[in-house]
Amino acid sequence: MSEKQPIKSFEDLGKVVAEEKAEKVQKTREIFDRSLKGKFEDVVGGHFGSASKNPNIESIAIAPVFPEKGNPVIYARLNYLTKEGQSKVSRWSIFENGDISGRVPPDLDMTPGDVRLEIMRTIEPIHFRLWEKTKLPIVPASDETERMLTPKEKAELKEEESEDKYARPERLKFLEDQQQFLFGFVNNKSGFDGYAIAVFPNCLVAEKPEWGNAAYVLDLKTPIAIDDDTFKRPADERVGKKDRYMIIDQTWGPIAEKAKTRLQLKYELGAERIIHDEETWRDKLQKALDARLSPVK
Repeated sequence: MSEKQPIKSFEDLGKVVAEEKAEKVQKTREIFDRSLKGKFEDVVGGHFGSASKNPNIESIAIAPVFPEKGNPVIYARLNYLTKEGQSKVSRWSIFENGDISGRVPPDLDMTPGDVRLEIMRTIEPIHFRLWEKTKLPIVPASDETERMLTPKEKAELKEEESEDKYARPERLKFLEDQQQFLFGFVNNKSGFDGYAIAVFPNCLVAEKPEWGNAAYVLDLKTPIAIDDDTFKRPADERVGKKDRYMIIDQTWGPIAEKAKTRLQLKYELGAERIIHDEETWRDKLQKALDARLSPVK
């Protein structure tokens, strides 16, 4: 946009509004082209915090739908607060051609362009092609056996509770940016609302990308065989899809049979448990990874 000039008339105001609307449309389209165009089949669902930190938006949930007939669509649910503090929902749909349709409720102080841009900015940091979907069960956020836990075990799980129950893409990006990150996977039903597993040559990291939750680092008895050029390739090209599923079956398959809860990961399989907070989570998790991974030459 050109440098803004003082508004001297209703005509000037109309021009400014039109320019701002066009700019939002362009930004929204650019993000769609980078993040979703041709990638609908890779999309993983989940609830995410507002990308703009808008205090009126509680979260944005995305859910891909793949009908037997017809084209895939991504449903986006905007959970927002009214001025009276009521929690309400605005539903939107994202189509393969880049169209985003929905209606702005009267009590949501946003324009349609604002909502479309907010949805795309929330989706943009998530690199879906780095994360596979598996039918294998992945450790639940809550242990079904909590009633049988000792007071000490209950206290451990209590440490992981957080008021912020929405996934934070920066937690995923931290793992993706590691030099020896191979790929990740999630359960095909819970998506990023459950634990995500990041795969490294000699360990797995079970991560739930919400503040307060813990990561679990599991050492692999047998390292994953990789070639010398693996880490010279872009992250989404390091392991082919067929090999990804083979690695998931060979590494997580046995773990899923033995560990149905978070505490079983720690006490029965020896996982290192790292509780996150906003100030120290990067340092603590980086230290755990550095202790296991040799620098890439």
